[in-house]
Formats: sequence, structure tokens, C-alpha cells
Amino acid sequence: MDGIKLCEHYNLDVKIGMNCLICECKRGETKKYVALLVPTGFKYNMSTTVRKHTDSRMVSLAPLEYVLEETKMEYGSINPIGLPKEWKIYIDPKVLENERIICGSGLQNSKISLPSEYLLKLPNIEILENLAK
Repeated sequence: MDGIKLCEHYNLDVKIGMNCLICECKRGETKKYVALLVPTGFKYNMSTTVRKHTDSRMVSLAPLEYVLEETKMEYGSINPIGLPKEWKIYIDPKVLENERIICGSGLQNSKISLPSEYLLKLPNIEILENLAK
């Protein structure tokens, strides 16, 4: 269930939802994977913010099969907790405006509610302005 539908179904404020997207950043033969965290209802600013910040020539969605294999999570419920330690996690400051957030649990049939400040304790996390648009 996507974030907006989840919030509507359970009568939750859409502002507390958070989406996690895994991107593949390329420059020449070099590939790196990053997680992007934005509030529900926002789009990801991959073409400018992420591309420039990662010094990449191209940023795209990471191949789904690769993401599922590397994260051991289910499609539609990827979250930043437990991602491979070499992946950077970029979070838009708007996510931190709410005391609590709801995100995927790794399993499609459940979600996690946690204090937004907890996200700042994750390894490789970095606040990135203008990630959400």
C-alpha cells in the first residue's frame, strides 16, 4: 500500500508518512547506491539535487531485483533501517518536521511508526536540502 493510501485507509495525517527510494548513481563505470527519504506526497529531486550531491552523471531507480536481494525487504516496504552499510541515506529535512513518522517495515503487510529523530542515528545518514519537491 503506498503512503497516501495507507494514511487515508487508517485516517492518519499524510504528513507523518515517509517514503524510501533506492537509487543507482553512475559516473563512468562506477556505481553507488543511495537511499532517499522524503515525506509522503512529495517527489524525489533526483535529476538535480541527488545527481549533483553524489557527483554522478546519471541517477535512476536502482534495479528492483538488486534492491530486493541486497535489502532482503519486500517490494513496496523498503525502509532505511538495516540497509547495506555502504549505502548513503539522504533525508529531506521535511521528514524531521514531525515528531513521529510511519514507514515501510520491510514486509508489505506491516509498517513501522517511530520517532523521526531516530532516523538521525542511522549510519551514513545525511540531511539533504531540496531532496523533496
